[in-house]
Amino acid sequence: MKLLKDLLVDRKEFEDWKNNLTWARDAKFAKDINCNSKNLFHVKEFPLEFENKLDFELAQQNGLLNSQPVCYPRVCKPSPIDDWMAVLSNNGNVSVFKDNKMLTNLDSKGNLSSRTYHCFEWNPIKSSIVVGNEDGELQFFSIRKNSENTPEFYFESSIRLSDAGSKDWVTHIVWYEDVLVAALSNNSVFSMTVSASSHQPVSRMIQNASRRKITDLK
Repeated sequence: MKLLKDLLVDRKEFEDWKNNLTWARDAKFAKDINCNSKNLFHVKEFPLEFENKLDFELAQQNGLLNSQPVCYPRVCKPSPIDDWMAVLSNNGNVSVFKDNKMLTNLDSKGNLSSRTYHCFEWNPIKSSIVVGNEDGELQFFSIRKNSENTPEFYFESSIRLSDAGSKDWVTHIVWYEDVLVAALSNNSVFSMTVSASSHQPVSRMIQNASRRKITDLK
């Protein structure tokens, strides 16, 4: 058991550190703290072992990633319908865990920038997940369970938001019911409807590129 004051969130880089915190989906744990934070204790911890799929790949283009050999979590989000946790690491990897066991490290075919992720979001309705890469592209991964009831993640489709040849990254994604909203590093914002009937949803720009930095879409 640890006191709240012992639960430190390390700021290892300049970013929105609150993304390291998230509520569990069931949120069943409750405790009377009597208006004293010292009575709020740590419940459970899962040491995670990360993989870096980009380690030592195209070293002439990958200096930043190779200079950070130790992976640590930047963003973590539980699945809204399954007992899985997706974690974005500092090395541009998105891994999915069940407890402390890694189920997959999401990856797709393509160049380095298309495989480097900076944000992700779970589908709130069914088992799938979307990631945003450095090519201004959304990549959708579907999930199916095999005969042993083990989930398998596979690349399904992609949607490009930025213009061809641009270097704008996808930096934020939120997904409410069948509406997905994404922002690029040039602060433009796109919206699309993702439903079971729309196999290839069409994106619509709802905010042009701007000098005003977007830090949150919620």
